[in-house]
Amino acid sequence: MVTYNRIAATKIALREMLHYLTTVRGLPVIDAYPLMSIAVDLSITQLVDGRKGVHAMLPKAIFVVQ
Repeated sequence: MVTYNRIAATKIALREMLHYLTTVRGLPVIDAYPLMSIAVDLSITQLVDGRKGVHAMLPKAIFVVQ
């Protein structure tokens, strides 16, 4: 069962990844969304005190160093 908190945390993680790709990496939004759907992994974590979080991870190896 997915709770509201995990859904909200997932949305925040994806928004932050979109922000990273568009501001730090300079991708246009129209390119960032397909990249996210292919390459971003979401990880759900739980801390000892019961709080849950979601992390969006993107392998840095997909970017070519120029």
